[in-house]
Amino acid sequence: FLLVLTAAAEPASGSAAPDSLARYVLEPVEVRAEAWGLAAEGLPVASSVVGGAALARPGVLRLADALRPLPGVRVARLGAPGSFAAVSVRGASNAQLLVRVDGRRLSTAQGGGVDLGAVDAASLERVEVVRGGASALYGADALGGVINLVTRPAAAPGAGARTSLRLEGGSFGTVAAD
Repeated sequence: FLLVLTAAAEPASGSAAPDSLARYVLEPVEVRAEAWGLAAEGLPVASSVVGGAALARPGVLRLADALRPLPGVRVARLGAPGSFAAVSVRGASNAQLLVRVDGRRLSTAQGGGVDLGAVDAASLERVEVVRGGASALYGADALGGVINLVTRPAAAPGAGARTSLRLEGGSFGTVAAD
């Protein structure tokens, strides 16, 4: 980003002699700015990263289950496991959170929030949660924070297929499979 300012005041045409008005010419001013990140630049942001063992622990099938223990994050499930789950960060509504998948916006422009109860935790490598306003970096829909979902990388060609199976059983005859 480069900005150069120059100003000059010249007499109006035909109204006065060319030498009767002072002419001001300012030296060019160069302004440079570079993009900046969050923690990489030492900015004071509250953030958490959920990954690895936290996403694979028993009882965590959906993303909403993995986000429950984070400080400042409240998950409201509207029904049985796997149903709509609204996430609130530091009191901000689900519609005031920006949800991104691998850095791409998942939240809709119309608002309403994203159903994190439908996101499979096994498909994620890690989840990055920024608590608090991040609108200056990510836009107006990041008023309450940002949740960035980082998916597992695809297997390289010729590396062989990867298969996993997960079964869980609970009280009252509840069963979950993944």
